[in-house]
Amino acid sequence: MLDKKPKIAWVSTWNRLCGIADYSKALWPKISSLLESQGHEALLVSLDEYSTTSALRKKLVGSAPDLIHFQHEYGIFGGKNPPFYRFPSFLRKLKTELPKTALIATAHTVLPTNYRFPLKGKSVGIPFRAFANTFLLPGLSKTWSVRTWGGLDACIVHSKYQIQDVLSSGCSFVQEIPHFVPESVTKGTFPRQKGLPTILVFGFFTPEKGQDLAIDALSLLQKKYRLILAGGLRRKKDQSYLKSCKQKIKDLGLSSQIEITGYIDSQKLDGLFSQASLVLAPFRETTGSGSLAQALARECPVLTSDLPLNLEIAERTADALSFFRSGDPKDCAIQIQNLLENPERVRRLREGARKYAVLYSPEKTAEKHLELYRSVFPKN
Repeated sequence: MLDKKPKIAWVSTWNRLCGIADYSKALWPKISSLLESQGHEALLVSLDEYSTTSALRKKLVGSAPDLIHFQHEYGIFGGKNPPFYRFPSFLRKLKTELPKTALIATAHTVLPTNYRFPLKGKSVGIPFRAFANTFLLPGLSKTWSVRTWGGLDACIVHSKYQIQDVLSSGCSFVQEIPHFVPESVTKGTFPRQKGLPTILVFGFFTPEKGQDLAIDALSLLQKKYRLILAGGLRRKKDQSYLKSCKQKIKDLGLSSQIEITGYIDSQKLDGLFSQASLVLAPFRETTGSGSLAQALARECPVLTSDLPLNLEIAERTADALSFFRSGDPKDCAIQIQNLLENPERVRRLREGARKYAVLYSPEKTAEKHLELYRSVFPKN
């Protein structure tokens, strides 16, 4: 136990339709319960209740917590690009007004030092993106790293591959705490669905999530399977991507095999995943995905792209995931068929998912947070 019983504030979005809100709703009750059981005061501060960072700062200063923990995603603080990105200036002013308060953040997205604005697959804004990559990125990189993480007393990342980027920002205490696997009512082998075996892709429609790759892979599988693309739009700028996916389905003659559900309420996730013979996560990019955790929670067999942060999950627990070559729909189709024609491999993936869920439960993740709080409090 800590020598002093501090007041700890948790700052996050709570009501938005996004992964950060889902993450907070699942984890904060576990953390607050542990804190209160040890006599600490646990304070939840929802970003949704404050229209400006000035109002948020006033709330925090008035509450005078001993430690503030931010759930950080660039988008919930205005987007990653200045002048819309508000977190650095907010943090600087807060440090001045609460000099004895320890400030930490969970970095749900870490932009690496070699980050470049993507050009491939973008139909608009390419000239500006190319200009920014050439002339603006040195200054932007400092905003995303030094001005974001450098002023913190500690930072949590979800992957070992993100530690060095945060350390290089000037934050000297970085702790890896993997994304927890949420609790689920439905677990184990699901009853076989009638008709074609079902492949499920879960998540918001964005080029990074790769729904178009799933469509292309299905087109190579000779109509052996059906595909559910479960998710809606989070960003207006992705409307053109969703439209292009719908057009691709029509052009390939797959309308009878592919369903686009739109946004799925969290209470319906068990029913959604129960339909899946295989969960497919064809990411082009990832900084740690909650959608993978949702699949693992339900002991689903998962096929995903071989990006480093995905491979890391299988390094932690063998057979937690299976992989295809990132960005390659042909290899994706081959691996889908290999898996769904191999019941023993599917069984091992279900077992690997179960083991991973036990190791990275919300309860164990909450305990790791308290260990971190003990390490940074009191602030010297």
